[in-house]
Amino acid sequence: MANGTTTSTLELVPTYNCIGVRASFIGDDNGNNTAIMEYKLSSNSTWITGMNMTVDRRATVASGGSQKANTWNLQWRASILGLSPNTSYDVRVTFADSDGITGNNPITGTVSTRSDDFDSVSYNGSSFYVAINGNDTTGTGSLATPYASIQKAATKAIKAGDTIYVRSGIYVLTSGIIISNGGSGTHYKTICNYLSEPVTLDNSADVSVTLGAVQIKACYVRFKDIDITGGTKSILVGPTNFPEELQIHDVIVEGCSVTDAKTQSSSTRPYIGIQVGGRSESFTTTM
Repeated sequence: MANGTTTSTLELVPTYNCIGVRASFIGDDNGNNTAIMEYKLSSNSTWITGMNMTVDRRATVASGGSQKANTWNLQWRASILGLSPNTSYDVRVTFADSDGITGNNPITGTVSTRSDDFDSVSYNGSSFYVAINGNDTTGTGSLATPYASIQKAATKAIKAGDTIYVRSGIYVLTSGIIISNGGSGTHYKTICNYLSEPVTLDNSADVSVTLGAVQIKACYVRFKDIDITGGTKSILVGPTNFPEELQIHDVIVEGCSVTDAKTQSSSTRPYIGIQVGGRSESFTTTM
């Protein structure tokens, strides 16, 4: 049995005004180590004591009705909240164990929060267009010969930074829209209206109670200024089930509205506007 603690890695996961902190270790079989997290502006010398950290020592976790190995065990975790966007921060985690510490202590790292200027990481790839009078068979996705459906455009917009522009109109859904290709931290995939044209997805037929009108199952996706009407679920972010290893993060839903929603007839649960599934690191909504 190794009762002493060996420090391992410090993982820092930034959003726009928060940082997720994960400090891994080895050993401590008797489970008595502790950890303290501190942070500061990289430009400052004053350290601030952060929130109390929580430890995960579970060997297995529940997944899909069964137990599986916990990939993230032996980890102290916390979040740093209320930070400034696009700013560099230093973070350190100091371990204590009466049975002894080996390895670097504290373990330290530096990370910058993300920029909240979303336009700066959008609209910098190829452009694809969708219109009511478009054609999924003969259209090329250009402004002159657009596609008829967002789903068709989504199968073509596969590179980071690509943008799908949807022209004015009411699009009656016959199946759910699945966004399975995402972008990157510097080049988001964007689905939005064209200029200021009003766009509505009509889900009155309730095309999928499980997936909703739109399912976003990719990272670094921006869904903007598109309204949804009808149905029992509008937007699902993440997988249809919830395996811990599937992480959907950095999805932005903004400027959208939901109208004429209805309660799920086969369930006591109310209407779901946005459902976040899987293990999400950052999810931003402005509706």
